[in-house]
Amino acid sequence: MIPRIISYVRYISRKSPLPTQRGAGHTNLVGGVKLSPEVTTLLIMAAKIQRDRDNGKVWRERNKEYKALKDKEYYDNNKERINEQNRNYHHLHKEEIKVQKKVYSDSRKDEKREYDIKYREENRDHLLEVQRLYREKNREAIRERQRTKKAEASEYRKAHKDRYSDHSKRRRAKILSNPVEEFASLEIYMRDGWICQFCKKRVDKKLKWPHPMSASLDHIIAVADGGPHTRANTQLAHLECNVRAKTGGVKQLRMFG
Repeated sequence: MIPRIISYVRYISRKSPLPTQRGAGHTNLVGGVKLSPEVTTLLIMAAKIQRDRDNGKVWRERNKEYKALKDKEYYDNNKERINEQNRNYHHLHKEEIKVQKKVYSDSRKDEKREYDIKYREENRDHLLEVQRLYREKNREAIRERQRTKKAEASEYRKAHKDRYSDHSKRRRAKILSNPVEEFASLEIYMRDGWICQFCKKRVDKKLKWPHPMSASLDHIIAVADGGPHTRANTQLAHLECNVRAKTGGVKQLRMFG
């Protein structure tokens, strides 16, 4: 029944005369069922709405430039009111908009990445000019952000010295294209039993850098000489012993057996 009613609406939406224009005594039938005047009226209204939508879509497709010009003219004449309405709407639907943006972004990651790359290539000079103007206009604010960021980074390094030190060692090896393994210095210290591999004396866990007798991670083959940042190429040493040690000799003998 429902598919036949839908077909009837589509039939009405064509440019043929509407049922009310077919003369007195005409009976509206759908699938052999007589429709009441109320249902017929609703179907006619639905058909008119659909017809108006289709006509509007066709008109917009044929008059894109004219519509864009009129839209811009309307926006320019009502800019403050439109912006105020948009701000109020975003304030009232903040979480909903946030979720919608995330769903949209996640579903079009590859498409957005390609668009961004293409846009940057085509508008390189314009983007550089925008950045230059922004830096000139917000010089003090940028400096303040940089000072804040630098202070936060310094505090983080102080609070996470071991983690930052491990990260720095891995990063240096990667820059030199040396093999890298993910591990913490503490793992090597525990493996070596907290014994310095140079002087064979115990390393005090409580001593911190830059105390000369504090723990430090030594690369048997120096990273600068192509040595990998791996468990096999690292050992525990007093900071003082590590500084005094030279690459080669005893250090390499330990690594290879």
